Amino acid sequence: MSNPHRPTASTLFMAAYSYASAMRMLVIEVNAPGKHHLGAPFALLAGFALELGFKAVIASQGANEDELRSIGHSIERAMSRAEDAGLRPRDRGELERIVNLLELPHRQLQMRYIPGGVESITLPGPEAALSAISHLLDDIWIQYPVIERGIPGGEE
Repeated sequence: MSNPHRPTASTLFMAAYSYASAMRMLVIEVNAPGKHHLGAPFALLAGFALELGFKAVIASQGANEDELRSIGHSIERAMSRAEDAGLRPRDRGELERIVNLLELPHRQLQMRYIPGGVESITLPGPEAALSAISHLLDDIWIQYPVIERGIPGGEE
């Protein structure tokens, strides 16, 4: 029996878009002088925006909940599967660079549970990450109209 509460391509995309929207609000504060550095929360948002954006593409092509779950939090694996499902990102090189930098900290949940003894974690610059994710979400929106049709109030 199908789970009526399972995420859909549209709800996954809406979540990715929400994370990217929060990134837009936070980007000017990430490195603000005299304030607590917000790189970890920003990277957490970026990782989830990427993961859920890619999973929206995969779900739009019929992947079930178990298939999505098998990807886990690996944004490299999610990107590869999304491209296998036909995604063609316009700035693929820059997107891949951002994904590569975020893969390990996102997959290992380092932005949620910063491990002791870690001296540094290399993250992408906030503006570059936001730009790549914004372009990705625009590309998904254009290339997968089925996502818009599943959003309440979306195209009929």
